[in-house]
Amino acid sequence: SMPVLYSFGKANMKVDNAVQSIENEIQASNVSKLVILYEVKYHAQISELEQRLKSEDDVEVIVGRIPKTLNGTMTPSTQSGQSGCGRDECCKVSAEPSQECESTIEPATETADTATTVEANSDQLNDGVTNYFTTGGLELPADFDLGGPFTFLFIGEETSLQYMNIILRFLSTKSPPVHYWIWRPAEEKLATDLSPHFQKQLNRRFYMVQKARLASVFGILVANLSDRQTQSAVLSLQRMVKDHDRASYIFAVGKINPAKLSNFGEIDCFVLVACPEHSLLENDRDFPLPIITPGELSMAMGVTEWGEVDYSLNVEDYLKKRWSA
Repeated sequence: SMPVLYSFGKANMKVDNAVQSIENEIQASNVSKLVILYEVKYHAQISELEQRLKSEDDVEVIVGRIPKTLNGTMTPSTQSGQSGCGRDECCKVSAEPSQECESTIEPATETADTATTVEANSDQLNDGVTNYFTTGGLELPADFDLGGPFTFLFIGEETSLQYMNIILRFLSTKSPPVHYWIWRPAEEKLATDLSPHFQKQLNRRFYMVQKARLASVFGILVANLSDRQTQSAVLSLQRMVKDHDRASYIFAVGKINPAKLSNFGEIDCFVLVACPEHSLLENDRDFPLPIITPGELSMAMGVTEWGEVDYSLNVEDYLKKRWSA
């Protein structure tokens, strides 16, 4: 197969200023455990930042790592349930281009064989090695303890979809962080509270879930045909919708844009099946109808509630029977 080179770009960050501001806040807030995740464009400076912060003897510093691959396949220690951009199947640089079509498949039908396939694939995922905790495309150590109080620090911009992905995951856990900090290198400012921008985004997600509760016909959008779990996820979504006496259609649309989705007047709500990096849309208000994730569909159908399971944008997490009935 053709080799793939991942290029994330490189942005500058003044580590001295970041360390000083973070250390001052650590002392003021009496922080004992600090979990750091970041936009990968700052990866070059993260190692120095980590070492400088670890010099504080009373603070445990845990930094996320980019998942590693070996010959195009995830190594056993990084067979992630939440794929990141280091993974070979990421739709940002898929070896197989997504089909830019607008084909429609007939209303959902399911046989005993397809149902068995979904269950088999889910069981295989459950039996896999999951000795890590991954969110926002970055891995945390296998022994990462969510039970103890910790402070979360993100290096990057608050408008980043990666940041929203991570915060949604942490907010939905049974033991969320005590503090949510974000260091914005461009402004050289440390914010210690969730911003109004994020609060609006969170309210937007809940609003779309409520709209989905009232929907009768769902359109399942398949944006990444190359992902090995796409078929199983689509079958599982079809079954969930059917079990709740609703109807569903499948649309292979490739790259999502408002023009492609404006011609389906019979659809009340769309469910997007895509890789985690593309599951949240930056311009979702431009679309004529709500577009939710598979996990949010589970909440809309009453299969699970917010906080019962960790919020995840990954199809594999959805198939691990954590979101499905």
